[in-house]
Amino acid sequence: MHPTSRRSSGLYGRSASAFTPLLAALAISTPAWGGTATDEFAAELDAARRTDAVAPRGSAAATPISGVITLRAQVSIPELERAMSERGIRSRWRRHEFVVRQAQELAARTQPPVLRALEAERAAGSLLELESFWVTNAIVATATPAAWSRILALPEIDRVHQNHEVTLRTGRLVDGSLDLPREDRSPGGGAGLHTAPIANENALLCINVQPAWDAGWTGLGRLVCSFDSGADGTHPAFASRWRGLDVGVDWSHAWRDPYNNTQFPTDSNWHGTGVLGVMCAAPPDTVPIGVAYEAKWIAARTCCAQYNVQKILDNYQWAIDPDGNPSTIEDVPDVINNSWGTGANCDQTYWNAIDLVEAAGVVNVIAVDNSGPSPASVNSPESRATTPYSNFSVGNVDPNTPGFPIANTSGRGPSPCDFFSIKPEVTAPGYFVRITYPNGGYAVGIGTSFAAPHVSGAIAVLRQVNPSLSVDQLKETLMVTSLDRGDVGEDNTYGWGVIDLGAAVSYVEANFPWAPVPLNLVGQVLNGHDIELNWSPPEDVNPANPLVGFRIYRQIDPLPYPEMPLAELPFFPLTFTDLDVADGLYRYLVTAVYQDGRESEPSNEVVEFVEDPAAVGDGLIEAPHPLIASPNPSRGTTELRYLARGGAPTTLQIYDATGKRVRRLLSGARLDGGEQRFAWDGRSDSGLPLPAGTYFAAVGEGDARGACRITLLR
Repeated sequence: MHPTSRRSSGLYGRSASAFTPLLAALAISTPAWGGTATDEFAAELDAARRTDAVAPRGSAAATPISGVITLRAQVSIPELERAMSERGIRSRWRRHEFVVRQAQELAARTQPPVLRALEAERAAGSLLELESFWVTNAIVATATPAAWSRILALPEIDRVHQNHEVTLRTGRLVDGSLDLPREDRSPGGGAGLHTAPIANENALLCINVQPAWDAGWTGLGRLVCSFDSGADGTHPAFASRWRGLDVGVDWSHAWRDPYNNTQFPTDSNWHGTGVLGVMCAAPPDTVPIGVAYEAKWIAARTCCAQYNVQKILDNYQWAIDPDGNPSTIEDVPDVINNSWGTGANCDQTYWNAIDLVEAAGVVNVIAVDNSGPSPASVNSPESRATTPYSNFSVGNVDPNTPGFPIANTSGRGPSPCDFFSIKPEVTAPGYFVRITYPNGGYAVGIGTSFAAPHVSGAIAVLRQVNPSLSVDQLKETLMVTSLDRGDVGEDNTYGWGVIDLGAAVSYVEANFPWAPVPLNLVGQVLNGHDIELNWSPPEDVNPANPLVGFRIYRQIDPLPYPEMPLAELPFFPLTFTDLDVADGLYRYLVTAVYQDGRESEPSNEVVEFVEDPAAVGDGLIEAPHPLIASPNPSRGTTELRYLARGGAPTTLQIYDATGKRVRRLLSGARLDGGEQRFAWDGRSDSGLPLPAGTYFAAVGEGDARGACRITLLR
């Protein structure tokens, strides 16, 4: 059963160009002419020009304007899906790596002409700031009106949007004077705050969590993310489950604050703490408030200052790959809860980013605006409805009243983008619900922003039932199992209805059985140059879909995992030896293969290092592409040289010892054959000096690869 609904088809789409290379085939493109300013950005430019025109002679420089430059070349999600299908890329970890790398390469290939023009403006003093993104192929710049006239003429540019502010959909705290049960009143009235935990029984009953919890589905092992005002990282209801406390996890992989650059989760007001609690709070010694009360969490601050479009894109680019390594997914959240938006009905600024994040396996749940009850009172980004699944939005019902009536302020459909497509997708309790509050407090809240995290918590629970569920499968499950309210079937008040977590778990178990992963992968180096792997079989294998074998994947040095496995093995034995490997850093993963052809998510990763000290700097991978660094060790600049075939797209990148790319020297360039020489100055892409340590240079030309180790001294 699949959701079908009244949705617009291709209203905002563009056709994909048929370039031969994969990256080009995945990019949407149109004929080359200058870019278009949106009405809002054009109005801001005109206002700045008028201000400058009446300024006294000799006064301050022209008024700078910040804009979001969207390039014509954008990743085409249908082409991306087709490419993954053709390559047999089905598991979540392989999808994540493929999607992230394709987006990064597209941006690296298409942005340089625009960046060169912007740098020329900066050199002339007419541009103050720029930041480039790959999560959508875009560049944010702050420049004078005259500079924008030249920028808009660049043929690579499609559209320039206003870098406008967005607002949090905060709803409100319940005032103590309202007619609440006595135990819900705070002493002396006021904001309804509490110092002791309070349960969330009615809201949790409303979405039927108990059958899921009784079966052990509590979000354990899953990861949720909040885009909000932040979070109180010390709150006892969830402090211990911040991923930044895990051994070996850097704080920057679990918290993003593009406004103040803090290094520990904090809340700029109270709202983000409340939203996070609905997702995953488990107060000590009491009934949980959160739906996925054993899930871990990360968060990004999304509020509080001007230029919010830029900050939201920054947060999406972080959340799709927090540790900067596309080959890992333990750092990647299952769901992002979005409690922000804009009154610009069909602002498309964020749509490409949301699409890419979801193609990589992360669900976006969006609170509809608290702007009801009028028809078409949903706004951006939730107003988009090009498919039954986009952009997945949540309305607000009262869980304390029989029949779960819709809250008066909950945004209604249809979508104002076409006044036809149904919105929201589902509803959940957000009226008089219990929430966490900063400094260890608790409160009662009202608003769609407290309905949405009930759905986000449900996503985490369903990913525990089956970690390989796709984004659309998760959305489908919640929609078709919802308790129908209002008009029969999908409607513009309740969407598909109020989510039912117990029914959703049963639906997943019946329709999307999980392919369990191999366990406890370990490795060791034998005889100097043999690497032996051992692992344990998956647990809880469905007898109706037995295990038939394993696939071994190997990543040499910092290069991406190949699409094809190194080896395929039968069920036994649970061991594999990689014989006579060359010097270098090797990473291994094992997946399980089942009778129906499905491949599991990967095991834990193991890293082994084979080294002959005499080989440092001599090229760890032999012909056809030896790569040599000199001097090596280096205290600053080292020269990289290799013999190129010529003609094929070429990449040259620097990675640290963890496999994270730190510098891109070439990306998709087509070079002449013969010896090539490039200098690396020991700095990252952002121009910052890198610390002393071991790094790896990797070159790829067509299907040829080469790498060498570099020791950087300081």
